[in-house]
Amino acid sequence: MKIISKHHSFFPNKLIKGNITMEEKAKKKLQTEQFSQSISNFVARAEERNDKLYTLDQLSNTYKIQRRRIYDVLNVMEAIGACQRTVSDSIIWLGLDNVRSLLFKLQKENGVNQADNPIVMIVPNNVCISMGQLTQSLLLCFLSLQTKSLDIKQVSYFLSRTNNRYKTTLCKLYQITHILEAIGIISHKNKVGEVCINDSFFAVIPISHTVEIQGHSPYSIESLLNRPLSDTEGIVAQRRSDFMVAAKQNQFQQYFMYPIQPAAVKTS
Repeated sequence: MKIISKHHSFFPNKLIKGNITMEEKAKKKLQTEQFSQSISNFVARAEERNDKLYTLDQLSNTYKIQRRRIYDVLNVMEAIGACQRTVSDSIIWLGLDNVRSLLFKLQKENGVNQADNPIVMIVPNNVCISMGQLTQSLLLCFLSLQTKSLDIKQVSYFLSRTNNRYKTTLCKLYQITHILEAIGIISHKNKVGEVCINDSFFAVIPISHTVEIQGHSPYSIESLLNRPLSDTEGIVAQRRSDFMVAAKQNQFQQYFMYPIQPAAVKTS
């Protein structure tokens, strides 16, 4: 009788790892790389060509991207200001040069430049989460915390701090960062889950410390003498601390909601 060792697979052409074979994992990796390359090819061509109007069918057929994934890509691109959706199933390409303008606008609208605005107000979390909304929230985390690198899991814990949708948030953020990397906005680091915003898009607006005294300009002697003592470094440090506290608290809650089940012990 032939003895099969514990290192021998019943499937000689497939190495098993968990519930996914190595063959399936390699296939998925190839599909992911092709997906990224398709996005990069579209962005490069759209930046070079004069025609700015594209239909969803055209994008799907030309770049071999499934239609459902086209929607995800366009939602992310629209959230960063690179394109605009039209009434029909078409988009207008606005260009990567428009991204910095959108980021400045996003920071002003959410009060990143306001010294007394805490991180939980700048980056609110909502029950309804979309690809576009999470994309902007991720970028706001980079800019309001004035950091070029973030851990995706920490961001997910922070963004789901009250809506109890950590797993969904994490899954979508992985998709978003993958798309943003293909566009050239961020890049993944060697550490698993760590992403870094590229220098050309790290467009941080300065935090205003001026206080407007009634009847005086915010830049008058009276206003300048009464400005808050806290400086930019102190404000950013507080925001980073609040971010980590909120993320850790949610992580703690998630642990008790979905505890790790101990491995079954075989009894004799």
